[in-house]
Amino acid sequence: MHAQRVNTAEEDLRLWIQAKARPYKILMIDDDPDLFDLVRLGSEKFNRVIIPAGSGEDGLRLFSEDKPDMVWLDIKMPGTDGLEVFRSIRSMDKIVPCVIVSGYFNEAYIRAISRIGITLMLQKPDQITPENVDIVMRHFNVAEMASAKPPLYL
Repeated sequence: MHAQRVNTAEEDLRLWIQAKARPYKILMIDDDPDLFDLVRLGSEKFNRVIIPAGSGEDGLRLFSEDKPDMVWLDIKMPGTDGLEVFRSIRSMDKIVPCVIVSGYFNEAYIRAISRIGITLMLQKPDQITPENVDIVMRHFNVAEMASAKPPLYL
């Protein structure tokens, strides 16, 4: 196991300036195209770029290619299921914030998701509103979301 490198204050400042200069990339892995439009509307005013993926397979490919700052992920999708996609993402990146959007939450599912490092959970369709998208975009940044334990609920 390699020791994790700690940035100096100067490196942190350089990274922060770079992050502010480029759009914040959000990979949305969901088989519902209406969700892409809703999140895109809420993200543009915050200099966020939505990268849509209609399947788990496409999402994993785009995650490797685009190195997003955040992932929004549906659990129930045709093909590769969202939890499997999330585990693959975690094997590539241990800290990228992940928001689960699903209509299939129950107590057992929430416990399972909590144990594997999900940052935020939103229930479809009730919690997928322009207001909640706006809250996520305004109030959560990479550092806050990556350190959130247990997952946050709106």
